[in-house]
Amino acid sequence: DYRVNLQVFPVRSIELFLEYHLRDTHRRTPLGAVVFDDTSIAGETREQDFRAELRRAFGKGARLQVSLGGFYRNIDLQDRFYYVPNQISKGVLGSVNYRVDKHTRAYFNYSLDNDFYVFQPDIERAQVLRIGLVWKY
Repeated sequence: DYRVNLQVFPVRSIELFLEYHLRDTHRRTPLGAVVFDDTSIAGETREQDFRAELRRAFGKGARLQVSLGGFYRNIDLQDRFYYVPNQISKGVLGSVNYRVDKHTRAYFNYSLDNDFYVFQPDIERAQVLRIGLVWKY
């Protein structure tokens, strides 16, 4: 599993965030499997993704942060019967974070995929919405 990221601050209160991630799971080959319900060989075998975000901080001490970006993902999958290479997924990301105090942060995250390829038939435009509160001691 490899992950490399870069943060660039071109001007005050603006951040450019870039990340590259590569994971190889090294699953066993499904050829020669003798037990029908052996799920240890099923799943992703390789994932490669790139993410880019532009973040802007507002307020004294960066109380409010807004982020917009996107991602590109390439995944190889396998199960007992199929090997599915190079499944490409692209999407957009957006988030709003608000620091209530030094211990508490409220967040709103949204993402939209162009295609959720794991299910047949494909589910197009899969959306994820996360709203939460993080408290640190």
